[in-house]
Amino acid sequence: MEIYKHKASGKYFIFIDYVSQDSALFVNPIAKIMELELAQFDDESLENTGDYFVDNGFITEELVNHYQMYQDFRKQDAEAKNNVEVEAFFEGMSREGLEAFISRIKERLNKKE
Repeated sequence: MEIYKHKASGKYFIFIDYVSQDSALFVNPIAKIMELELAQFDDESLENTGDYFVDNGFITEELVNHYQMYQDFRKQDAEAKNNVEVEAFFEGMSREGLEAFISRIKERLNKKE
């Protein structure tokens, strides 16, 4: 986990991901996910575990929970998109194409045994 100190407030925000060269997504001190300009933060971030940051008073457990929920949502969203892409891939194939694809998979599985 990576946190940044906000220059104006002196509070720590959890870094999520870059949005652009000049901004990023953060979990703010009241557990809201916001896009903010990087210029609002110290140049150097702190990296450690969420437990370390909570135990040492940098952030609250609620912020860590929001960060983890957001990461879980992103992972589920990515998996759902992958499933849709796989479905679209197979829907576009003819029966012969599917049979050839399955045959190639079986060949690869037999090589690994």
